[in-house]
Order: sequence, then structure tokens, then C-alpha cells
Amino acid sequence: MKKKTKFLIFGQGRSGSNLLVDLLNSHPDIHCDRELFNENSIKGKDVFRRKLIKSFPGYYIHHQTNKYPEKLYGFKLLTYQLANFPAIRSKLFNHEWKIIHIRRKDVLAQTLSDIVALKTGKYVRKQKDKADNKIFTIDPQDVVSMINIKMNDMEFELELLKGLNYLEIIYENDLANSSKWNESAKGIFRHLGIRPVEVSGTTLKTDNRSNKERISNYADILRYMRKNGLSHLLEADNI
Repeated sequence: MKKKTKFLIFGQGRSGSNLLVDLLNSHPDIHCDRELFNENSIKGKDVFRRKLIKSFPGYYIHHQTNKYPEKLYGFKLLTYQLANFPAIRSKLFNHEWKIIHIRRKDVLAQTLSDIVALKTGKYVRKQKDKADNKIFTIDPQDVVSMINIKMNDMEFELELLKGLNYLEIIYENDLANSSKWNESAKGIFRHLGIRPVEVSGTTLKTDNRSNKERISNYADILRYMRKNGLSHLLEADNI
């Protein structure tokens, strides 16, 4: 029996990873799971499965890998989940797994998206779901604190990926515009060693409004960022 190709979508939340999973599952030879190590998903399982995942995360990955008939298996892993399951680090970050590193250039937009998602509990929107029209007020200190965490996490990610053959996907360049999806997918399929196919997705942006429109104190957040030495994140080249 031919060995199954395994891949990992690795990065931070609010970077387009749900959309990427959706697009990759357009390929008939791929089964891509979402977050295997999401705490909320794990809590929803029965007691035996929760204990199994917590105690033997490597076995859980092996089980999921062989559960589906497709030739390629992958799943999504967010950076913070490595702290909860440190044993999986050596099992995944090696040459047996093909890694797709997903990131977002606009750290401010990523951070605000994360904070709004935490407030609403909505992390994914499908075509049948209505867009949110709420107006939010966000503490500028919370924004700066989360930005610093995200930048530290990015340093950790890049250090972890050193020496590995990984493919980088940038949300703004590769996923934000649907006209780029097939071109981006071709590069990913090449990285995974399979034939290209046309891709499509039903995952939508959770909110199509600009941050200025949906956040009542957006100008205050920008002022606070400048005051705290983060002006470089507001430059056009970084957004």
C-alpha cells in the first residue's frame, strides 16, 4: 500500500486558514481537516476520546490520517495549540509532513478580526449565513497587547520552520481575492506533488465592512498604536 502524503496548514488564526481548508478539499485526492487540537472541539467529544487525545496526541493524528481514503491527508494547526500539546511538535515539524505556512501581512486587521471573533463567537461564515452589522468598541490596550503576542508568535513560527521545506501562503496576496484562488492552489498542489484542479470555496469573510466602519473607536486605536511605537504596522506597504 502506497504511503499517504501528509501535510499541515500551520499559522495563526484569522489568516484565511478556514478558506484554505475549503479550497484544498475541492481536490478529489485530498482530505483536509480543520483544527484537530481545538479545545472547544475536543470538549465536545466523549470522555474516552478526550482522554485519548490529551494523553496520546500522536496516536490521534495517526488515526485521523488513516481514517479517510484520499491519497493526501492534512489538518490545520494554530501556533498556540503547540503550547497545549508540546508532544506533537517533533511528530509534525520534520520532513515527513509537507508544511503550508499561512500568515497575514496586515497584523492590525488580523488582531481586530481576532478580537471581534472572540466577542461574537463567530469564526467562520458560509454563504447561507448573514453578515454581522454590529458596531464594536475595542480597548486600544487590548489591541496593542494582542499585536505584540502575534509578532512574538511569528518569530517562534519562523524559528520552528528553519531548515524545513515549507510553502508560504500570504492571505493578502493569495487568498483575499477569489480571482487568485486557482493560481494559489496550483502552487500548493505542486508543493504537495499532485495534479492541479479547479478550486472553489463557500467560506466568506465574517464581515465585509472596513474596520473604520465596524469599530467605533478605530481612530483611537490608531493613535494608541502610534504612541506605543507601532506606526510601522500602519504603513501602506505593510497593509
